[in-house]
Amino acid sequence: MTNALVLGADGPVGAYLSRLLQARGTAVFGTLENGSGALAALGSLGDVNIVPAFDAVRVAGELPQVTIYAINDGNPDQAALVAEVLAATPTTRLAHVVDAAVLRHSPALLAQARQVGDWRRDDGRNAVNAVLHAHDSRLGPRDTLPAIITDAAWRASKGEAVPPLELLETGPRDWGWTPEYVDAIARLTAMPRPLDLAIGSGHPLTTADFVRDAFAFFRLDPGPYVTIVPRPEAPPETPVDTARLKTATGWSASTWGRDLVRALSEGAAARAS
Repeated sequence: MTNALVLGADGPVGAYLSRLLQARGTAVFGTLENGSGALAALGSLGDVNIVPAFDAVRVAGELPQVTIYAINDGNPDQAALVAEVLAATPTTRLAHVVDAAVLRHSPALLAQARQVGDWRRDDGRNAVNAVLHAHDSRLGPRDTLPAIITDAAWRASKGEAVPPLELLETGPRDWGWTPEYVDAIARLTAMPRPLDLAIGSGHPLTTADFVRDAFAFFRLDPGPYVTIVPRPEAPPETPVDTARLKTATGWSASTWGRDLVRALSEGAAARAS
């Protein structure tokens, strides 16, 4: 049996990835950054061998046929753990998983991503950067734009008093569903010829799109609840090269646009609990 060590198995990406790998017959070991809530929510806690952070280097070195999935959110403690484990396992296949939005604003995280590329180019290491564009799920944080909008729509549908929302228009942004993105990560990591790739749906959503479709899901008019403030100076987002992504991995998103908003709206109650 193959093994996987997921650094950060408790976040949304790590939890969904752990569940996927386990379902495909991989023995999953994982470190926890903020507790086991996400794994428990998926019913996967009992399927993951929890590894204390201080023991991760030893476990990574002793597991046969192991692939390391380093979910790096830029948090200093997590970034330090990722750096320590990756430096100590120079012959191990690895995926360094980062969010594009964090990467853009974190010089330290960008330096780690470049180090992964240097290992691949200079040392022949089987190492990739998986750069995730905006994604969400019911396990995601409660302060994201989709979470705020779907929560307001859900509460309004129950007759609760919802404070009026004033939201900035982001302009078109590529959004996707986290449970699908982990399949792209797994495929990218398993490729015989490693390369870095951006992972995205290729289908943008605006703030207005989220508001319209979330409130429509609950059969409500958003007018009394939401005001959208134009922000014409919002810089355009660099499009994800989805053709390159599909050619390399065979993966493409199937949940996007209105279907994505529907999926997030269906999970609004679970996220709020």
